[in-house]
Amino acid sequence: MTLVTRVIVDPDDEAFKNPIKPVGPFYTKEEAEKIRSQRPDLVVKEDAGRGYRRMVPSPDPKIMQSDSP
Repeated sequence: MTLVTRVIVDPDDEAFKNPIKPVGPFYTKEEAEKIRSQRPDLVVKEDAGRGYRRMVPSPDPKIMQSDSP
């Protein structure tokens, strides 16, 4: 079963200015620097001394909707 959901967030939420939610694989410092140079729009930060990861915003949800068949 697939459940499609939508979450409405405030576009001015501070989370968009400082992404802190880690996603994806870990990278070495060198790999992170390469990613930053190739994709300056992505945020890549050190994650608790375990390596570097991409960070994404995690804004507070305002309205949640689901579409069920």
